[in-house]
Amino acid sequence: MNEIDYEKLTHKAMLNLISDILSSVSEGGLPGEHHFYISFKTQAPKVSISDSLMAQYPEEMTIVLQNQYENLIVTPDGFSVRLSFNHTPHDLYIPFAALTKFYDPSVSFGLVLDDMTVSATPAPASDNLSEGDFDDSEEQKENKNQEPENNPTGEVVSLENFRDKKD
Repeated sequence: MNEIDYEKLTHKAMLNLISDILSSVSEGGLPGEHHFYISFKTQAPKVSISDSLMAQYPEEMTIVLQNQYENLIVTPDGFSVRLSFNHTPHDLYIPFAALTKFYDPSVSFGLVLDDMTVSATPAPASDNLSEGDFDDSEEQKENKNQEPENNPTGEVVSLENFRDKKD
């Protein structure tokens, strides 16, 4: 081994961190105000989502784990969860290798996993991950004014509801 592959090692560490976070949540639930926006490539190997979701999100999809999700199961290679989209439950399996972004807005913690590059100098503050890094889909924009359901399932939501109106 001639050189240390920092990019590969950092990427692996970030995926292990996400795995540890989700494992903790699957065992004990979400503590406090914590919740997650998780983006992934829908065409990545071993991703399992329904045909209808694949048609709506042919490249990338963002899910929200907050109050309304079921059956979060974490494996060494990924996680499965049941979420509701348009009042219809869907089982998803997402391998960690398919993840592109992970964000917990309750503590402003985020990781960008796609096109990851490692630098010897810290990134400027403007490069930090924020809710704005998660683009709204057309369906999310249309559904952003709907009343939330009171059932134990989840759905993709618009981040516009969480943005500061000053922007």
